[in-house]
Amino acid sequence: MKRFLRLVSLTLLIMSTSGNTFAEEKVNVARQGTIRGRIVDTSKQILPGASIYIEKLHTGVTSDVNGYYTFANLTPGTYTVKVSYHTACIVCQHFI
Repeated sequence: MKRFLRLVSLTLLIMSTSGNTFAEEKVNVARQGTIRGRIVDTSKQILPGASIYIEKLHTGVTSDVNGYYTFANLTPGTYTVKVSYHTACIVCQHFI
């Protein structure tokens, strides 16, 4: 009987601890945002290899062969995104 109670107690302890861990992960995931888009010029031509930079985070990505880019796992807030293509033109867009 003591062995059974220990087993049940241990199982409940493990379940309660893992439940808190999963709940905390869900809260953190819910607080994350994403900025994504596609880089095209004024004539709607795709611009692969464009440089996209977020000033506040000092980080950047390059658009893929179809012009798409993604910044994932961002804290909600306001970001200024700069786009350049062959260093000829810089466009700034603000995202909230």
